[in-house]
Amino acid sequence: MIPIRLKIKNFMCYGVTPQTLEFSGIHVACLCGSNGHGKTALLDAITWALWGNTRTRTQEELVHQGQLDMSVELDFLAREQKYKVIRRYTRSSGARQGITILELQISSYDENYQAITQNTLRETENKIKELLNLDYDTFINTAFLRQGDADRFTTSRPGERKATLAEVLGLSEYEKLELKAKSNYRSLTSKLKDFESKKLFLDEEIIEKLKYENELKGIDLEVSSLEPKLKKSQQTFDSLNSISSKFNQQETELSEAELQLSKNNLETQNLIDQLEKHKKTYEEISNLLQTKNEITEGYIKLNCYKSKLKDFDKSFEIKIELDRNIANINSELNIKKTKILTTIDQMNSQIENNLIPKINQKIQIEKKIEHLLKEQLEWEEINSKIKSLNNNYEKINSKISDLKAINQILLSQMEEDRKKFDMLKISGGNCPLCQQKLNNNGHDVLLKNYTHQGLTNKQNYQKNLETQNNFEEQNKSLKKEIDTSSTKLLKDQQSVNTSIIKLKSKLADSLKAEKEINTTKREIEVLDNLINSNNYAESEIKKLEEFNIQLNNLNYSTELHSRIKSQISELALYEEKHIKLKNAETLFPKEESLIESTKNILKNRKSEKEFLSKKIINLKSELEKKDDTNLELARTNKELSTLKSNLQSLYVRKGILLENIERCIKYEKDLKELNKEVSLVSKDADIYNELSLAFGKNGLQALIIETSIPQLEQDSNQLLSRLSENKMAIKFQLVAGRKDSRTGMVSEELDIKVSDEVGTRNYETFSGGEAFRINFAIRIALSKLLARRSGAPLPILFIDEGFGSQDLEGQEKLIQSIQSIQNDFEKIIVITHIEQIKDSFPVRIEVNKSGEGSVFEIF
Repeated sequence: MIPIRLKIKNFMCYGVTPQTLEFSGIHVACLCGSNGHGKTALLDAITWALWGNTRTRTQEELVHQGQLDMSVELDFLAREQKYKVIRRYTRSSGARQGITILELQISSYDENYQAITQNTLRETENKIKELLNLDYDTFINTAFLRQGDADRFTTSRPGERKATLAEVLGLSEYEKLELKAKSNYRSLTSKLKDFESKKLFLDEEIIEKLKYENELKGIDLEVSSLEPKLKKSQQTFDSLNSISSKFNQQETELSEAELQLSKNNLETQNLIDQLEKHKKTYEEISNLLQTKNEITEGYIKLNCYKSKLKDFDKSFEIKIELDRNIANINSELNIKKTKILTTIDQMNSQIENNLIPKINQKIQIEKKIEHLLKEQLEWEEINSKIKSLNNNYEKINSKISDLKAINQILLSQMEEDRKKFDMLKISGGNCPLCQQKLNNNGHDVLLKNYTHQGLTNKQNYQKNLETQNNFEEQNKSLKKEIDTSSTKLLKDQQSVNTSIIKLKSKLADSLKAEKEINTTKREIEVLDNLINSNNYAESEIKKLEEFNIQLNNLNYSTELHSRIKSQISELALYEEKHIKLKNAETLFPKEESLIESTKNILKNRKSEKEFLSKKIINLKSELEKKDDTNLELARTNKELSTLKSNLQSLYVRKGILLENIERCIKYEKDLKELNKEVSLVSKDADIYNELSLAFGKNGLQALIIETSIPQLEQDSNQLLSRLSENKMAIKFQLVAGRKDSRTGMVSEELDIKVSDEVGTRNYETFSGGEAFRINFAIRIALSKLLARRSGAPLPILFIDEGFGSQDLEGQEKLIQSIQSIQNDFEKIIVITHIEQIKDSFPVRIEVNKSGEGSVFEIF
């Protein structure tokens, strides 16, 4: 991984303004600046963008103070292809976890980027690890000598050292191959078990083939014996069935003849009844025709009285309508008069109860309004007083704000002095800022200065606080007086204004009442004149006179009307007799004809009855033989069904046996193919079993580690010899470790031995400067080993510590060592705050802290 461009925003000490660092053209550079200004934060930004890991425990700690989100963009080169990774984080409100967004892009031929982000955050992170062939832990164990972390590899447990070395060597690929080989072996083994079960099944089925063939021969013999018997039985059944069908036809004819005879008897009786009815009707018609003159005379009188009744009914309807109209007009006259009288009463009540009392209140209302207007003039004086109090309140408030600001500055100064004082106490003889050694006199002078400055600031702070409290007490009194006066004034204003509005409304009502009373009195006088002169309903009175004249001219008599109705009731029976007479004149010749035709039909029905009776006797004689024939037919049918059922069962069983034999032949072929496949799968399973052993930790992995350790040891000693003037050397040894309780195998561990002029001793016994040289040499050797495994120079090396633990000579040797290995890396970035080191590098990246956040500049 080679960084090309880094862009950060709101990340740790870097603020809201995005900062961009271009790595292009940089080979070896020094990243310098004061402690806490953000040097290491740049490297944390790289690891956070790629893997989501940094020195901190949570992402919340990485967000710039006071901000809600942060982002890092990194353009980098991997496998000769440009990529861009963008990681953003946004804080969430409350106790909920923040939101992380990760994007991965690849550069296209036109220098634009195309997204290759995966479906989830974890999948995208795995994609990045796959591109880099490197995870976070391997990176910080090899390419990143992080502050306070240079001894990570050497202080790890022996088992962890071997795991780290395996990761550097890329042995995880062999583990994947081992797992894949084991998975394939298990799959093939499972397949072989399935084959054995299938083979056992086929063997059992094939054994049954001979049994099926013998049973088939027996069935063929039974079929050849039953088929002639079935043919003979079928012929007998067909002959008997034909005779039975003839009997069924005769039974049908008998039923039809009996039904026709029954129908004949019923029709004959109906004809006799009809003949009697026609004779009776003929007699009644003859009697009715003898009274024709009487019926005709009565019918003529009835129609004459009906004509008179129509005229009287019409006059009666007119009389009812006139009576109703007269009653309606009288009702309307009474309603109108009552309505006018009610209106007069309401107007008099309005004058006495409403208008006169309002007029009498006018003088009293005007006096009250004049008094309230005088009160409004007094409010100006109260407003001036409140305004003066508010001005005093604001002035004191301004003084309080000034004192608070001064005290805030004093507090910051006291906290800063206290930190410096504590750092001076802890660091002993070193400067808390630059870590330079101080003499005793300089140390005491700094302590006294911090103490004196702290006491002075504290006294000023207390004095300002006391003055601030006095001002606040004054403001409390002023605020109380202002609130009381303002509340009372507002309450008085609201009360007076409301009263004036109400009084003005009442005064307007009084003036309006003076106008209304005269108008109302004139309206009452007009209504009284209408009542007295009867002019309130002229049209209704005129209509009433017209209706009375029409009623007198009608000449309607109730008595004569009733007498006509009585005559009509007496003559009503002639209307029905007249209808019957007309019908009788029409029916008389028809009834004579019906009597004659009915007699002829009765004669025909008698001849038909004699024919049907003879036919029924003959059919019954023929059907006496039917029962014997049906018994023989049933016996033959049963015998035929039994033969058919037995033969069908044999046919079905024969079909099943043929299918079973065919299936056994197929199973014989399947068994041959299965035996061939078992042989092939067994060979593949043996191969995958051998591959899983070869790719395992005790196979190729162990062989690669064993062959890599001498090279790692040689590279480490080559650099350590240069750093220690050939006084120190490292020895790596693979030793037996703990026994795995599950597999029973003993694990291997990587042990480190260090020798110097005195002899071989433990790593922990070496001083800080010596330990760093050992760590530095091993870490560089690991980086070179990683480069050899990838087949190209290791892209980048970050060194974030070490110079402070070395004397001048040790610092010079470290610089020379870095220069000697610079051709092994694409980029080397060294982080330090020591001034003497900065000029030893061709490129310098200066990091400084401003009020808005850290910034950097390349020199």
